[in-house]
Amino acid sequence: MEADIVSRVDKLEAELQRLKYLVKAKTLHEYVIEELHRVKAIDELEINERLKKHELLKNRISSSVVVEDPQTVLDEVIGDRDEAFS
Repeated sequence: MEADIVSRVDKLEAELQRLKYLVKAKTLHEYVIEELHRVKAIDELEINERLKKHELLKNRISSSVVVEDPQTVLDEVIGDRDEAFS
């Protein structure tokens, strides 16, 4: 009778350990999925923002092609580029 109780307790402990593992694995999986979605959204926003800044710089360069002092325009564009991508 006592051996039967010990056997049942051992089985329950093993089942408890299995369930704990499943809960940890599921929780970790959910956390990773949530983080991936969050990071992906941030990356997409950053990429779109950089594309907009790139287009603005490109348009500014093409509208400033005919100038009397090209070095001034170049310095201004480089300054804008550095600011946009920092």
